[in-house]
Amino acid sequence: MAVSVIIPTYNRAHMIGECLASVQAQTFRDFEVIVVDDGSTDNTREVVAWFETVRYVWQPHAERSAARNRGLALARGRYVAFLDDDDLWLPRKLERQVACLEAHPEAVLVHSACFVQRLGHPVRVARPRPTHGPRDVFWELLAQEYNIYFPTHLVRREPLVAVGGFSTDRNLRVAEDYDLWLRLARQHKVAYLDEPLAVYRVHSGGTSLRYACRAYAHILGRVGAQLKVSEVQRFVAAQAALCLNAAHDRIMRGRRAEALELLFLGILRSGRRIMSGRYAALLLCCLLPWSPALSLAATRWLAACPCWLRR
Repeated sequence: MAVSVIIPTYNRAHMIGECLASVQAQTFRDFEVIVVDDGSTDNTREVVAWFETVRYVWQPHAERSAARNRGLALARGRYVAFLDDDDLWLPRKLERQVACLEAHPEAVLVHSACFVQRLGHPVRVARPRPTHGPRDVFWELLAQEYNIYFPTHLVRREPLVAVGGFSTDRNLRVAEDYDLWLRLARQHKVAYLDEPLAVYRVHSGGTSLRYACRAYAHILGRVGAQLKVSEVQRFVAAQAALCLNAAHDRIMRGRRAEALELLFLGILRSGRRIMSGRYAALLLCCLLPWSPALSLAATRWLAACPCWLRR
């Protein structure tokens, strides 16, 4: 068995059928599909039963990380791909990614660009920084200057099991995947395919971001406790960048209270290192009752200020 596809689900009978259909449409055929039902009370079981080759497992509600790990314990493939029940794959996703990992044994994981669908917004293509061959991305991931969109990955099973799979620590709610990518990238290289191979759907029923600050603080604390002396300065810069990038993202989503909390976390974690024109711009965006468009304009204007203000 080459690939195990693991789909955790909870009361998404109206969505999981389309998700499974996108998996069954793959041009690469050597795979198994494991659906872990995390205690659904709707007709999820009946919808999954339409797909005869899918392995269906039910468990009492225990949150998505526990469901993902249950699927990982059952997986038989050399490679593993987790897929949320509201996301989709394009037909050549597994074909392209299996070929990439076969060609690059030094890479633990491959991911790709994806289409992002958000209700009320045009579809866009999301791409991390382009890469040329597998490389170390740990510090860029930590700073959130490099993203791995969840439905786009394919990972080797043995290293995934070796790092313990997904953390079930509730402090990491909304950041379980980010935490896992960091643990894998700390030890291995990551490969990237610059073509959209999945559809990442953002909708009102998605997981809330209100736990993000707690999760980031928890991850930074763990990473900081494992540093080598030679990595301290790089870590300080990366955690400052993480707080700035995460705050910027929250402002663009209209969540200024969360952004302010992240900027405060940056001060606690990085002190004066975080002070910059960008920090001042984001702080203004949080405190003034502006629209997101005006906030973005202020961010761009202050980022272009003289270098003495950006230090």
